[in-house]
Amino acid sequence: MNAIKLSAVLTAALLTGALSATAFAADNLTTTDASITFKKAINMENADGAGGVLGTITFTVSDGQQEDMPDEPEVGAVLGKTDQLVSPTATATFARDAAGNLPKESDVTVNFDMSKFTAPGIYYYRLSETDPEISGLTPAPVYLLKARVVNADESNPDGAHFKIDYAVLAPLAGGDKVDFIENAYTTYGLTVTKKLAGDFADYGDSFDFKLTFHDPDTDRHMASVTVRTGAAGTELTGDGTVLNFTEGQASITESIKANEMIEVTGLPEGTTYTIEEQGAAADKYTTAWTTPDGDVLDTKKLENQTMDDADTAITVTNTRDSVAPTGLLLDAAPYGAMLALAAGSGAVFFRKRRRHS
Repeated sequence: MNAIKLSAVLTAALLTGALSATAFAADNLTTTDASITFKKAINMENADGAGGVLGTITFTVSDGQQEDMPDEPEVGAVLGKTDQLVSPTATATFARDAAGNLPKESDVTVNFDMSKFTAPGIYYYRLSETDPEISGLTPAPVYLLKARVVNADESNPDGAHFKIDYAVLAPLAGGDKVDFIENAYTTYGLTVTKKLAGDFADYGDSFDFKLTFHDPDTDRHMASVTVRTGAAGTELTGDGTVLNFTEGQASITESIKANEMIEVTGLPEGTTYTIEEQGAAADKYTTAWTTPDGDVLDTKKLENQTMDDADTAITVTNTRDSVAPTGLLLDAAPYGAMLALAAGSGAVFFRKRRRHS
């Protein structure tokens, strides 16, 4: 047996015997002879009502650094090089399937050029996420990727052909091994509450509101939000209406009465929106919007508003008052004749006042 083959056999034996039960005891990644696959996940715990994100997230594998090595490195520990990869980048893709469903996780595969390896070992690489620039999404930290390379034919190693048999992933800053990299997605809620005022307000009137939303990102990552209606000041439950985004925009029209509200959840910071009051009922009233900063805007359309990093509450008040008769109208027929008749007969007329609840 030549020296190269002996060295390969000894190293392989050391790697297999000494490391398989320690360095790769748990959370080892999915591997083939020349690839490593991990999961990219979106944590939706703080994104009530959101349907997830659309688009791609890119990872870059770079050379391992000496400071990445533990104080007592494993037998066969080696700093990995990017020229051992088919490509230094790998991508997670979030897209709707044929049924329209959007998964919360995606496979990410790093492919290796095994011809570039010259010896078995534990190869250290850095894995970093390119900031996806998705509003509401927290970028992931840098990770340490370790791949165990062994002889392709362990029973007859030739020192020239190798394969990957285990790999692990862990935060570079320290922490447990994982088989996924997770980003937290954070969104907020918008409520529009209807109020009525004035002597002639009819509490049976129903008011239509068209809400239009625009994705804050250039690449249009928002998938969907959830819309519910119900009594103002209560916690709305139920599935609601899932409003999907198309080309970065979504619109919906909802009808509510006095002391009811429209609730939209799943809006990341920076989402812009316009709310327009429509319909025959609204035409009988004046409209005033009270925004979260205390501004009162007298208009039928509340345009180009932007979500902050907090829930947003807007009140829209419709006012309808009676019109006080003028002296000019009272002197004109038929009012003038009626008043003259009343004066002659001693009758007294009262204006009936419309009641409201």
